[in-house]
Amino acid sequence: MKSLKYILIISATLAMVSWGCYVFFLWNIGSQKEQIKILKAEMTSYENQHNEIRGMITFFEGTKDRIEDMKGYFLLQNEKNIVAFIKKIENLGKETGVDLKISNLDRGAGKILSAKVEIIGDWRDVNETITSIELIPYKISIVDLKLRKEDSHWAASLMINVLMM
Repeated sequence: MKSLKYILIISATLAMVSWGCYVFFLWNIGSQKEQIKILKAEMTSYENQHNEIRGMITFFEGTKDRIEDMKGYFLLQNEKNIVAFIKKIENLGKETGVDLKISNLDRGAGKILSAKVEIIGDWRDVNETITSIELIPYKISIVDLKLRKEDSHWAASLMINVLMM
């Protein structure tokens, strides 16, 4: 009878310890589930931030290209760029086969460079030169244009304004 009592006590103790371990493991698993949920939420947050940063990088890279395009649209206010602009116009005269002279360069009070351009040549070449000046990739306005026939050739006199930055 004593051994049966010991066996019963040991069995009850083992059952209580087993039950306690089972409850502890369930509680531990529950807390780990909560930690996993928190980690998943953090991971989703980091993924969203990563995607937003990638989107911003793409946006800024595109903006950088657009800024460079806009810089090309305006004539920068330094001697090197102004000289390059004048050479570009003079080269148009050479390409179209006309005599082209630039004079009266004036950097006005605003952000505008004014210049007088004289063109002498055949009708077709003079028109092609004027069109080419309008198509130079700067913000150019032809303010005043005078065309006249002189003997066997045509002469054009125009004032241009170039927007500077």
